[in-house]
Amino acid sequence: MCLVVRKEIEGIVRYVHTGTGNYNRVTAQVYTDIGLFTANPAIVTEVSDVFNYLTGYSNKKDYEELLVAPLNLRAQFTRSSSARPTHARAGRPARIIVKNNSVADPEMIRVCTGRPAPACG
Repeated sequence: MCLVVRKEIEGIVRYVHTGTGNYNRVTAQVYTDIGLFTANPAIVTEVSDVFNYLTGYSNKKDYEELLVAPLNLRAQFTRSSSARPTHARAGRPARIIVKNNSVADPEMIRVCTGRPAPACG
């Protein structure tokens, strides 16, 4: 995440960039990162809150727009994806598209795939 605070004609305006990767020149040859640049007030406020949490200036742990690990990512993702099997069994469209790197959390693997995580060794 990146928070941009800019002085514009109408006053101070905040923008946020969130992305799935670090834009590394080498790994960019292998896969594509996805980014969002927005001035959506709800997202900008929550990103500001996350930075304040990380620096110790806030103890906010409930987020509506963002999935923040380890605070709410697993619970919110699980809740939002829980209807997928029901929709699929009923013949309705049901899919989750996830762009991520190096997921090692067995519970998140189970939620994303519907299967137990493979054994690591």
